[in-house]
Amino acid sequence: MAETFGPQLPVELAEQVIFGLEEYVPHERLTLLTSESIKNIKNARLQGSAWRFAAWRSFAKIIGQTPFHPTRASMQELENLSKLPDLCVWVETLTFSGKAFRRQIGWNELEEAVHSEDPDIVSHQAAQEDQFLYVTGLRQRVRQQRYYRARPQPEMTEFEQDLARILARFPNLKHLRYVRSVKGHLKGWSGVATLSPKGFYMEEGKSCEEGGTEGLFKLSILNRVAKALAFAGVKIESLTTPFMGKEEPERNALVDANLVLFSASQPLAGMLRNLHTLAINFNYGEVDSLDLSNVLSNLHSVRTLELAISNTTPCQGPRSRKPMKDIWATFKAAQMIDPRTGISESPQSLANLEELRVSFTTADLMDGEKMVGALRRLPKLRRLALGYACLATAYVTLATASTILALGQRHDWATIATLCGEWMLLDKLLLIEPLEGGSPMAYLGSDGGEFFLNLKNAAGEVKVLQDQNFAQTGKLERYMCFRDVE
Repeated sequence: MAETFGPQLPVELAEQVIFGLEEYVPHERLTLLTSESIKNIKNARLQGSAWRFAAWRSFAKIIGQTPFHPTRASMQELENLSKLPDLCVWVETLTFSGKAFRRQIGWNELEEAVHSEDPDIVSHQAAQEDQFLYVTGLRQRVRQQRYYRARPQPEMTEFEQDLARILARFPNLKHLRYVRSVKGHLKGWSGVATLSPKGFYMEEGKSCEEGGTEGLFKLSILNRVAKALAFAGVKIESLTTPFMGKEEPERNALVDANLVLFSASQPLAGMLRNLHTLAINFNYGEVDSLDLSNVLSNLHSVRTLELAISNTTPCQGPRSRKPMKDIWATFKAAQMIDPRTGISESPQSLANLEELRVSFTTADLMDGEKMVGALRRLPKLRRLALGYACLATAYVTLATASTILALGQRHDWATIATLCGEWMLLDKLLLIEPLEGGSPMAYLGSDGGEFFLNLKNAAGEVKVLQDQNFAQTGKLERYMCFRDVE
């Protein structure tokens, strides 16, 4: 006989009651439980041990969207949860934040603490350093002339050891969400709650200690999480960061150091090779900057790739002294195409990619012909989505002493549609607010094919979505995310 809840309610029905409390709201790339739903699930768990047992699966989803931080207190909380076997079997997703304690409190923050009559400011300074050392393992730094040296770091820091031990207890962990920062103080903060968090923390990759030593030791929390996953033997299938779709989107949800400064033998590369889904942001720097080719070249198993990028422009030729900021040149670089033979020297890179989504900002330019040239080599690519893609629409030349280089080709969406139909075997093509010259094309896709007869031939199914308010006013309130139109 099935276990019952009260006089008549079987456990299976109780689980369905709890499941019915789950209500979700789309949040850009993610689908999250509403605050009311979270409250109801937590309240149901308080009605007794039987209801608490029935709510483990739903409670695991709450845990999955709760950010955990690189602090002792946050790791202790996660460890306590990992000691509940009935919970662990249901946890498929975990979320981590890259925000961490700085080693030293700035003078402005010290002054603010004194004015707020915080009696424990001395202990705060000691706690700050302890939290920093917990993550980095750095114990001593000696200044010699203009350089700083550190003692060799341990193979695994205390934070990495704790996290590896914890992660091994979640047998069904498949998905990792990563947020660069969160508002307010982190768990482990021991000071007055009214103190502004500014100056007590550093967001991953930011040199908030410019002029000092801190900037030389960026925390790289994502790298440390990847290291802990590898040590625990956990292989995740997806990595997702926030889309940040406001008018001037922060396309730096991950930092350059995380995405490009790693070798093929490091844990982050191993984590990338096992992913089936990757959804991240990337901002090409204003000055010489590395690109995403290192990340893309390690995507051996990815089937769905979503990128939100900014500050990208068409490649300006091999003789240009400007930094490489062409997303499609990045794709070709990741495949290591030999220019003489046209054969890839890295055939595993992006070999399993079935769906590609790329979202731009309205200030970006892309070369549609180079896009087709880069993507036609991907054998399994069948679905392509482009958001706010603005075509370079005119010839640009660079005069030198001996030659004139053509840096961009003149083409429009009609031409690109033709190239897609001829060279790519797409089942679906989605265009969100396609642009020409930085302006919306109000008639593209809504003209019944009168102007672009070949648009429908670009793929088996072609869909164009446009923000009518943007088209009419030229003002963009928020970038649509691909998740918004699914």
